[in-house]
Amino acid sequence: MVVTWLTTASGALAETLITNARIIDGTGAPAVLGSVRLSGDRITALGDLAADDADHIIDANGLVLAPGMIADLVLFNPDTVTDRATTGEPFAPSEGIHSVWVAGEWVLQEGEVSETFPGRVIRRTSAQP
Repeated sequence: MVVTWLTTASGALAETLITNARIIDGTGAPAVLGSVRLSGDRITALGDLAADDADHIIDANGLVLAPGMIADLVLFNPDTVTDRATTGEPFAPSEGIHSVWVAGEWVLQEGEVSETFPGRVIRRTSAQP
């Protein structure tokens, strides 16, 4: 995960703590309640972490944090996720997704879609059985 936008006013890499998240690691294990610490552009710690030295704190209470999955980072509430897309509005954003970062850039924050398009499209070249 790369989050190069996390800097302090002095330009130093910022410490960001996402707290109270249900963390899914992609292994199939049950979600774990905990925190994720970001130091500048890297995840540096997972677990029960103190918030006393963080520059930014995001309270993910009731949300699921899935680093490295779906996009680079997705914060969502599984109880309220709803696909609102229709044939008439195929690009209507889903509800229940708090924030999405792709290639370290926020593309969705608290329901507001950004105009940036980081990352790249990966297309399948052949059908898989």
